[in-house]
Amino acid sequence: MTSSTGIRRGERYDREQIVVDLEHRQVVVDLLAESGFTDVTETDQPLPALGLTLLTVPGLASPGVRDLPGLRRLRARLGDDASDLDALLLHLREQARERYAGWTPVIGKNRDLESIGGLPHIGGGEGAPVPVDALTLEPRPDGSLAPFTVGVLDSAMVPNPALNGRYVTGHFLRGQAPFRPFQGHATFVAGRVLQRAPGAVVDVRRVLRDDSGRASSWDVAAGMASFLGSGVQVLNMSFGGLTRDGDAPLVLERAVNVLAGEMVLVAAAGNHGNTPEDADPADAPDDLATVPVRPDSPMWPAALPNVVAVGAEDADGRPAGFNPPGVPWIDLFAPGVDVESTFLTGDVDVRDVQLADGQVVLGDPRRVGFPSGCARWHGTSFAAADVTGEIARVAQHEGVSARAALQLIRSRRPEDGHDVHPPRR
Repeated sequence: MTSSTGIRRGERYDREQIVVDLEHRQVVVDLLAESGFTDVTETDQPLPALGLTLLTVPGLASPGVRDLPGLRRLRARLGDDASDLDALLLHLREQARERYAGWTPVIGKNRDLESIGGLPHIGGGEGAPVPVDALTLEPRPDGSLAPFTVGVLDSAMVPNPALNGRYVTGHFLRGQAPFRPFQGHATFVAGRVLQRAPGAVVDVRRVLRDDSGRASSWDVAAGMASFLGSGVQVLNMSFGGLTRDGDAPLVLERAVNVLAGEMVLVAAAGNHGNTPEDADPADAPDDLATVPVRPDSPMWPAALPNVVAVGAEDADGRPAGFNPPGVPWIDLFAPGVDVESTFLTGDVDVRDVQLADGQVVLGDPRRVGFPSGCARWHGTSFAAADVTGEIARVAQHEGVSARAALQLIRSRRPEDGHDVHPPRR
């Protein structure tokens, strides 16, 4: 039995939190107090490396907020799908602009991001991971190559014999089978990186929650900042988030600007390209707001400058249908359809997905055993991992920096047979 579902791809964010530049904290607190929000609290873990802090505004998500003076007018200006937080942010900016001769504080939402696998977990690619025979990675080189460390910011790792001695992590998956597919995401990503670059070491750090595969942009930025000074030369980010207005989340933009001077940043372009625009709204968690976006909406952080955005191709070199269509911000393509890698060992609850007549159709949940700890899957997540691994491989074998290796890859011509290459023109 199958059923049509309301899979809505859209921005999600905490409805009672505001990201603020540390230097503008007091101005924003004062403006909030003038609007009736006096019980504002600040996170006990600001991000001084990024110059940001996080304010919680209790009661902002309560029904009575929409009746505050001025917010109803601003909601009408912003459109029917604007939230009270959208209206409040506009109100704060207008108040500051009037008071400070056009100046406004740096403020934004604490948006939600997700692992990028395939429907129904994030939207996009059809199908679920399927078990395959155990994989054997190429042996590590004999020491003739310079050390190279790849960072992977993702879900928790799952121990897998094929990866022994090739990664470091302080974050292993908690819990037992049956698992959900996204819980094997980091292990799959790490396997793809190491198939490309067996001489690399992967430093895996968890940012996506074990129970949902999601993380706030604040937590993602904190995870990104944790790699500063770590010696990591390439950071893989196979997750992303969408925004209603197409603007980058403030906290991700700031993190990218800080990290880009120290390492190459690689991110998945997203799997939302073939998600119907008119899908019925799916239920969002109570603490999150969500609004629809288009199949070609920019995925963040991939669409930011200083991030290598990666789309997926099939084995014949054809772009996957789940890539965001016709967007100019995809930098490289790599294999991302029916690729194999390390995964969970044990039972996994999966749901098959199809697109029929413009609707997303989900099969009933079913339990599948993965006895070998390996799987076949697809998505731009894994194309990004291939690019990350290719950068590491080229850097090690050519004796160049990660940034120089990236430039060599960018200069390739797809017609020369490279499976990691710039877009076809």
